[in-house]
Amino acid sequence: STDLCCRLAKEDERIRFFPRENAGLSVTRNFGINNANSDYICFVDSDDMISNGALDFMYQKAIMTDCDIVLCGYYFQRGRGYKKVCCGDMLLSTRQDIQNNLAQLKADCLIDPVWNKLYKTDFVKKSGVLMPQGEILEDTYFNLSLLEFSPQIAVCKECFYCYCFHCGSITRSYDPRKLPTVQKRSQLLSRVLKSDSQFCDYYYIRSLFSAFSDMF
Repeated sequence: STDLCCRLAKEDERIRFFPRENAGLSVTRNFGINNANSDYICFVDSDDMISNGALDFMYQKAIMTDCDIVLCGYYFQRGRGYKKVCCGDMLLSTRQDIQNNLAQLKADCLIDPVWNKLYKTDFVKKSGVLMPQGEILEDTYFNLSLLEFSPQIAVCKECFYCYCFHCGSITRSYDPRKLPTVQKRSQLLSRVLKSDSQFCDYYYIRSLFSAFSDMF
């Protein structure tokens, strides 16, 4: 991988390669945010796939709408099967728009991950929000924390990303940190959502059930 990155960086001056010791997902992503000099940021996990033209489409959408976050659908791959996860086109331009649609986006598993989004770099840096280090469910924390700054969000019905499910991955394994972390994420969701305590309770109970299921 190091040789490949070095070669690509030599071939394309836009690519900057930072060789580093493995320090974990959050530390690496935060390093990327702090060193980004582009107008937009995206996160692509090493074991997933993204469609050709995806970033160009999302970039054009960001330019046309002047949005801080562009969100697309994705394919959930498990074995040989695929599940399409998406919703219709939406433009959430106010805090009230976010509160009115957050429960549905959360229920559809579209708001949590960072890898199906394009973020305006200036917005992220001005917010001061970074990935929590030494914790799990860091994507949820990152996105919900950004929502507190009332970003403009463009939701696209197109599916560009392919998330590959792996049994035994961090998100699908039991971890004693999950129970207290789920509680903190639920409190954060409640703070952002404000008006729908029933959904927050549902999310908390469902997450607890998932954490216990992972034990077995």
